[in-house]
Amino acid sequence: MSISIMNRKWVSALITVVIFAAVILFATPTAHAYENMAPSALNLYTADSSENDTSVQELHLEISNASKLYRETQNLISEMNDKGYEYTGLSLQVQLKTDDQSWKTYKVGYFGNIESDDTVSDIIINSNEALDLKTHTIYAKVRYAWTYEGGSYYGHWSDVAAIGKNAASASIPKALAEAPVFSEAFIDFAGDGEPQFNMVFEDLPDDVSANTTNPKGTLMLNVMISENEKAYRNLRFQQASNIKLGKALQSSLLGEDGSYIPGTITIKTRFEWYTGGAAYYGTKKANVVSPWSDEITLTVDSWSKASDWALPELEKAKASALIPKCLLGTDLTKSITRAEFAALAVKTYESMSGNKAPVVKESPFTDCDDPEVLKAYDLGIVNGMSETTFVPDEKISREQASVMMTRVYKILNLDGWTLAEDENFELVYDQPELFLDDPLISPYARDSVYFMAANNIINGIGNDLFAPKNTTYTEKQKGYANCTRQQALLISVRMTENL
Repeated sequence: MSISIMNRKWVSALITVVIFAAVILFATPTAHAYENMAPSALNLYTADSSENDTSVQELHLEISNASKLYRETQNLISEMNDKGYEYTGLSLQVQLKTDDQSWKTYKVGYFGNIESDDTVSDIIINSNEALDLKTHTIYAKVRYAWTYEGGSYYGHWSDVAAIGKNAASASIPKALAEAPVFSEAFIDFAGDGEPQFNMVFEDLPDDVSANTTNPKGTLMLNVMISENEKAYRNLRFQQASNIKLGKALQSSLLGEDGSYIPGTITIKTRFEWYTGGAAYYGTKKANVVSPWSDEITLTVDSWSKASDWALPELEKAKASALIPKCLLGTDLTKSITRAEFAALAVKTYESMSGNKAPVVKESPFTDCDDPEVLKAYDLGIVNGMSETTFVPDEKISREQASVMMTRVYKILNLDGWTLAEDENFELVYDQPELFLDDPLISPYARDSVYFMAANNIINGIGNDLFAPKNTTYTEKQKGYANCTRQQALLISVRMTENL
């Protein structure tokens, strides 16, 4: 199908046509009142036309443009100019669907000058195939898009116009009487170790089932979450038509910063009807809502997996708030990265010093701008792998972990210590017996390894071995000498207890 636009009154001729394969929502500088404007879908009808001596049946959508369109568009242009954005035009975005299929976005017509309010537009949808309106129903809706370089402002969808078999049968629901009832709710951890909330519906209320594909609007499931008895926030906004009975509807528990808060979460849900099409949470008030479901409270653990031998000290780490956000909810048996260890080292420094690490705004690295890495770098706990790279995802070896945590001790206990002057400062400790793999310990790390061992902070792996670093391809593949997340957390706990 293709779409063209003709204006019957004041809107100028079509300039160009572009194709959108899907509805893409862009970030916008601010929220605006004129985003609430929507055209009115007046009529969906067919007309015959001739193309290359062939009769073609055209589908027309007649709309009425919103009042104040011209004035608000001029306001937008002025504001975009003031903010340094390049305004590119006003367009109409059209979606069509056949029967209960999904909505599809079609072409968008861009206009030149908007000269007046209350103009009428006629959108022509050309089809090379005959429209079988005796057995099918076609629905259409339209909205405005004010576009600028890098994004768009979107208005709300119009009411839905229909033509065909069931064009007159759909009606807007007056009420949604029953609250959602889910048969199961639980928390698990996805394949990448991230926590997610799951709810399973075995059935939907009759008034919900009857309106999941109602073309007059969109029925949504609003899932709200309260973390540790704090105010509710939206967790998920899901079209009811996408709920698969008997299968889990999943929602990530990660916040905007990529972390989550362990403790208790309380969930409640309700169905919400939006006349005229899908409205994203917070942009439009629902026309009809169901009662809220019963609240359900679940516990979110601080990690997804850990070894039994590590649990006692991991509980200490949790109680002392030593677990950085980047490790919350993760599989602690996996190797820790340079960025993760840097964050843990900062937590350890803050716990031992009683002071917050200074925030650093500019990164010297081209491959990392993690705030916790920058704090650790500023303190002298970590340095780069080169002058411009940090390599945040590389795994930490056991000797590197020893060096970084020893630096935390030096910062707090050796007056005037800096990383640049490190060789001028001496660590005082009773030298333990050498490990059998002592020759494999890097010279720069030897003092730190034995300082950690002498203070019972980082011990060997058994058989008088320390496993300072991977020395063969097989060892590297197995992660033989990698420091795991749980080992790193135990190092942090022992630092705070022993030093």
